[in-house]
Amino acid sequence: MVLSGFRQGSVLDPFLFVLFANELPLWIVNSMSMFAVSIPNCKHIRSEADSKSLQKDLHMLEEWSDEWQLRFNHFTKCKLMHTGQPLQYGAVTKHYMTDGSTKVEVQSVNGEKDLGVYFVSDLKSSKQCTKFAAKARPVLGLVRGHFRRLDIDDFLA
Repeated sequence: MVLSGFRQGSVLDPFLFVLFANELPLWIVNSMSMFAVSIPNCKHIRSEADSKSLQKDLHMLEEWSDEWQLRFNHFTKCKLMHTGQPLQYGAVTKHYMTDGSTKVEVQSVNGEKDLGVYFVSDLKSSKQCTKFAAKARPVLGLVRGHFRRLDIDDFLA
């Protein structure tokens, strides 16, 4: 018996998730994207009202979660990232979700990997490029070790 979530590695997981989560945009006020099993919720916070709007969305996500009995992993999967310019107007930047009867602060991070892409708070792609270059170096080392001479024409053919 499965109490929550989806079995890892199943071909049906993305389909089942979309089937359940298809109505989420009806519950959410702010900008939201859905791709595979990831649902980033976005809000440009310029004032206290904007911060409250995002908190309301988190509360609505919890209500949806309770209704469908699909619990969120508040501690490792739900994170808050501030991107772009620093907050102005003294807006509240702490947001909360509930875990049973306990109020849990959503963890604030400076960077996160989502669906294989690294997102960082300054919106620069340097971390993404560094990670992929690090993966490519060993492959390049293998290619160099197996060829006496490397010529660009060999790779263009």
